[in-house]
Amino acid sequence: MVISQDIIFIHIAKTGGMSCADFLLKNLRSPIYNCYTPLVKKPKQGMLPGVTIVADVGRHIPLRKARPHVQRLTGKSIEEMGKILAIIRHPFTLEYSYFRHLQRPQIAKRRQKGSSELVKLAQGDFKTFVAKAGHLRPGGTQEDYFLIDGERPDNLQLIRFEELSNTFPEAVKDYLVAGRDAQFPMLNASGPSTELQSLLDEETRELIYHKHRYMFDKGYYSTDWP
Repeated sequence: MVISQDIIFIHIAKTGGMSCADFLLKNLRSPIYNCYTPLVKKPKQGMLPGVTIVADVGRHIPLRKARPHVQRLTGKSIEEMGKILAIIRHPFTLEYSYFRHLQRPQIAKRRQKGSSELVKLAQGDFKTFVAKAGHLRPGGTQEDYFLIDGERPDNLQLIRFEELSNTFPEAVKDYLVAGRDAQFPMLNASGPSTELQSLLDEETRELIYHKHRYMFDKGYYSTDWP
């Protein structure tokens, strides 16, 4: 999560949040509060002055849990903020990205102790992984990150991962330092895969639909993909 006097950025896992945090920390008007764990230990080169490291707030904290932290840091309620931003992603590619992420040797090694069952599932077939792996965070559906008591805040803007590099800079342009030539980075990006299309048989599509039903039923994404 990144917070300024005007913006709250909620980082949903595997949706390009590293790129968004990097962009905000380099271009937002200060004061900026960085709750982005990797940057606590190693700040990004080019990060603006006026960035305060907040080490007691989680990287992937949902909006409903961000309320007291926003009030403490900015003196504002989340309803008073100019904009709340979150990136959403097609559940098909989100599931596949999570599957492939757990196959990376360094990730598998790191998770062997606490998440060994997940690592084992990722070494098997995609359909079984979807059915048994759960969400990236326990109870962490995409909507769990941005809904409060089942409702969207009026000042929330959802940006599709698929349009991120164009839409995100436009969404925050009014809150950036004037005169900066702000270039949106693409960090930790995974390219499109033709393999995913071959894995999406009818049963797998149905499993993903039920696992991410809110995102489909609300019309954010369609099961007719690609």
